[in-house]
Amino acid sequence: YEVHTNLREKQWLLRTQDDDEPLLFKQGGYVLLKRKSTKKGISNKLMSKYSGPYLVETSYPNHRYKISKHHKTSYQNESSIKL
Repeated sequence: YEVHTNLREKQWLLRTQDDDEPLLFKQGGYVLLKRKSTKKGISNKLMSKYSGPYLVETSYPNHRYKISKHHKTSYQNESSIKL
């Protein structure tokens, strides 16, 4: 039981550890979204690695963002978007 409690505490610390870091993207700014896959028959070599621009609507804890383009919204992690 004690090991389980220690593990939970360490996991909680890891999850909340980056709350102190400032957010990279601000509300109202524009970002690019990293492409995850391509359509069949299209060469990855010729495709751009990012699509966009997307508008940052809201920022959430743990570096999550709500982004939109043409009235379609998506929730993305900071690691998959760039300026």
